[in-house]
Amino acid sequence: SDATPLSHEDIQDIIKARNSMKRASEVMARKYKISSRKVYRIWREEDCLPD
Repeated sequence: SDATPLSHEDIQDIIKARNSMKRASEVMARKYKISSRKVYRIWREEDCLPD
């Protein structure tokens, strides 16, 4: 796939953004050049991501 690989820091940033801004999924999707669906997937799976 041509998705941008995300670092652990990127993922933490996306998770933190969830509760700290309006329309976080759109903002993060644009920032990291990923789909907003991927942002939601990261939010859903945040508790099972390896550290």
